[in-house]
Amino acid sequence: MKLALFLAITTLALSDPMFAQKNWRDAGEYDLFNRISKEGADSAQQLALLRDWERLYPETEFKRERLMSFAVAHKSAGNLRESFNRATELFNSDSNDTNAIHLMLLVGPKLSDPTQTEIATVVAAANKILEPKPAPVPRASLMPTAEELAPVTSKDPEAQPVSTLLREMRRNAKPIQDPALARRQAAEAALAWANSRQR
Repeated sequence: MKLALFLAITTLALSDPMFAQKNWRDAGEYDLFNRISKEGADSAQQLALLRDWERLYPETEFKRERLMSFAVAHKSAGNLRESFNRATELFNSDSNDTNAIHLMLLVGPKLSDPTQTEIATVVAAANKILEPKPAPVPRASLMPTAEELAPVTSKDPEAQPVSTLLREMRRNAKPIQDPALARRQAAEAALAWANSRQR
C-alpha cells in the first residue's frame, strides 16, 4: 500500500507538465509530504497526515497530488466510498486524469449500494477511457531483432554468442502489460457492472 501510494503520487506529479514549476509553500509542507509518502506509514497514519496537510495547507500547488493520495489511502483503508469521492473530485477537475479514472473504475463497482449518481459517474469514466483516440505511435523494441543483428553477427564471430543470448532473452521475456489495455479492460468491466445495476 505504501509503495502504491508513493507511486501514485509520483506518477501523478511526473505526468503533470506543470510539476517542475510547482513549489512547496514552505519546508513544513515539504516535510509533511515526505512523511506521507514514507514507506513505513500505514493507511491510518497516512490519512491522518493527509488531513493535517489539508488543514495546514488548504491552498497548495500540489492539490491534485493530495487528492490522489487521499483516494489511494482511503482505498487501502477500505473506505471505498471516500476513495471514490476523492477520485471523482479529481476527475471533475480534470476529466483526462487517467489515474483518477482508473481508480474510479476499480473502486466504483465495489461500492455497496451505489447511488444512481455514482453509477453514472462510473459510466462517464468508462466512456472516457473507451472513446476513440488517435492510434499511438508504436514504441521501438528495447532488444534488437535477429534481422537487425544479422549484419553484425555474420561479420563478427565474437558477436554470435551475444546474438544467441539476446534471442534467448527475447524468447524468455515476459510480455509487458499495456497500461492502456488494463484501463480499457477495467472500463469494460465497470460498464458491465453499471448495466447490471441499472436494470
